[in-house]
Amino acid sequence: MRETPTRRRLLQTTGAVGVAGLAGCAQFSNDDDATEDDDVEPEPETEPEEEPDIDPADGIVAALDLDEDAEAELMELNEELSEQVQAEEIAPEEAQAELQAAQSDLIADAVSAFETDAEAMDGIVVEGTIPEMGAVLLDAEDSPAISLLSDGNVAALLPGIEFEEMQAAQEQPMQPEP
Repeated sequence: MRETPTRRRLLQTTGAVGVAGLAGCAQFSNDDDATEDDDVEPEPETEPEEEPDIDPADGIVAALDLDEDAEAELMELNEELSEQVQAEEIAPEEAQAELQAAQSDLIADAVSAFETDAEAMDGIVVEGTIPEMGAVLLDAEDSPAISLLSDGNVAALLPGIEFEEMQAAQEQPMQPEP
């Protein structure tokens, strides 16, 4: 027999789904939906990184993920914001913007920490980053690159061409859906 879910459990599940949804679409958000009455200041765009010293197609992209502490922080914020939205203390759009800003900051922190750690690794050179996407372009030997997968923050190693595609996506303005 199934138990009726508690309000707390429902919020936890909703929060997890909300974070997962935002994690996948944060870089595709459309600022055209914002109104002049929004109290939320837009986050400044991260300045573009310098061009890599290598052709991105010759590199490897480390796709970073949030560590457990950062995920827990994001989940806690999501729960708080969900409660505030339900109590009609803030608008859903404001809550989403705040959650997206926090997620962007946490991902940028993960990229910065990864860069610092990579400087100490033999056979790995950071050639470029896209902090808001959690992407780091590496010039790396095979064995050290594969060992990165044992780091809890590296979700995947992708072909370097993905870095070029991410850069191109950043440079193009968002097109409204038809």
